[in-house]
Amino acid sequence: QPLLVQLRRMPTSSKVGTLISIVMRTWTETAGRSNHCAVAALAAAPSAVRSCTASSSSSSSSSSSSYMLAASVRAFPPSSSSSRAPPPRGLGSFAARSVATATAFGSLRARPHSLQRPYGSTRAASTVRIDGAPHAPSEASLSLQDLTFIRGDGAFDVVPLLPAPSQPSLGLPYGMDLHLDRFIATARHLRLPLAASRQQLEAWCREMGRENGPGALRIVATRGQPAQKLPGKLIMLHEAPMALPESVNLKSMDAPWHFGYAGKANLPSEEGGSGKSYNDKVDVDHWNTIKWMSYAPNCLMTRIAQEHGKDDALLVSQDGRILDGPNFAIGFVLNGGLRFVDPIANRLLPSCTQAKVMRAARSVGFPVSEEVIPFEQALKSGAAFIMGARRHVLPVSSIDDKQFSTQNAMLCDLQSAYWRMVEEDLQALEQSF
Repeated sequence: QPLLVQLRRMPTSSKVGTLISIVMRTWTETAGRSNHCAVAALAAAPSAVRSCTASSSSSSSSSSSSYMLAASVRAFPPSSSSSRAPPPRGLGSFAARSVATATAFGSLRARPHSLQRPYGSTRAASTVRIDGAPHAPSEASLSLQDLTFIRGDGAFDVVPLLPAPSQPSLGLPYGMDLHLDRFIATARHLRLPLAASRQQLEAWCREMGRENGPGALRIVATRGQPAQKLPGKLIMLHEAPMALPESVNLKSMDAPWHFGYAGKANLPSEEGGSGKSYNDKVDVDHWNTIKWMSYAPNCLMTRIAQEHGKDDALLVSQDGRILDGPNFAIGFVLNGGLRFVDPIANRLLPSCTQAKVMRAARSVGFPVSEEVIPFEQALKSGAAFIMGARRHVLPVSSIDDKQFSTQNAMLCDLQSAYWRMVEEDLQALEQSF
């Protein structure tokens, strides 16, 4: 109790450092008997931080420190075996264990996963498939009369092709079911006939991964030109792997063309929303599930953001809600958990990668929710990250003038959990490939 009284009078940074020193000393002093006392001290540390910082305005800093210490508890649970050898003595062994903790959970520093680093295909050239038939890129053609070329009247999706664990030159279509579900739904809602069945699409995706290796597979369904009896085409285009930056800087921008821009969030009336569905004025089921070819406004926002020295744009609604990026979803470390933008409430295209990231987060017990997130609330978060088929999970360094930590403990652990899940999924996928 006297210690807690002293800690309450310290600034937050001093409190965290003092508590870590106590944990180190306790671990050293108890090393010769049992690690249970040290684990108890570690387990108590987050509560002490919360108790000491209850009156502090720097809640994001203290919650991050609490989370970091809690990760140490997960790394070294009390042993149930009486035959367990006592841990080594001394401060050096504690330092070694601390490094092991950081390695296990990524809490102290994020390290790029091997799949985040640039990886290339060993194939000499990529191929293009049109209606299932392979073509050399220089020989593939599309009619200039096709309405997809003239008016952007078509559908598309992108499937990541990730290196197989035991055969890196093989590209495995990761999350193929999610992306094909969305692609087929887009075509259905656009009244766009597809020239292939679901089974054919799956087979062609696998064949493109075998032929071209890792990267990404862009699938495009064109309209053709019905007035001239010109049929649409189904195109599969392999894209080379892209080098991923360590983080991105975003500029917030209004998005007046966006379906989620005007009006209130699409919440039930009892929750303060309009209570209206997407079908009230437009006869389209699940209006927000259409992945349009018409990305010109999105591309313009990216260019304008880059003109202002940023990497990309963050789209915001008329009433100040976070929407998404031109080609990515966004999430935040906020109020001790992971907060994702609710696609239904905000009239957004559901992100396949966001669904994967949320699955990874839940698998390790993180608090997860999809919400309507006001822009001002997002700026108070401890960290931010973007999600996309090719960029996976990337930290956000800044939004406008607000700087974010790219080494936030929960964000680093989320990245680690995501890539562990990807590795496990790829191992299972390779066995059935």
